[in-house]
Amino acid sequence: MSVIICALLQGKTLEEWTATIKERVDKGQGHIVPEELPHFFKPEALEEAKEHWKKAREQQAERGPGNQGITFKQISSVPQSLFT
Repeated sequence: MSVIICALLQGKTLEEWTATIKERVDKGQGHIVPEELPHFFKPEALEEAKEHWKKAREQQAERGPGNQGITFKQISSVPQSLFT
């Protein structure tokens, strides 16, 4: 990820502008930046998503590779006489 900072120097040199910004930050002027970012999703939604993906992984583990989504339980329930 890249970040571009565009500064309006207002007639100051880059060094003067940087010193001004540092001074403002040290004094606590400007917007207060929170120590921790707020949650993007509700905790309930995160839990639902975790449960969904857990079930999806369990279902995937139950299926074998290349069996078109048929579970081992379904395959084992097919009468063996069909294969002989």
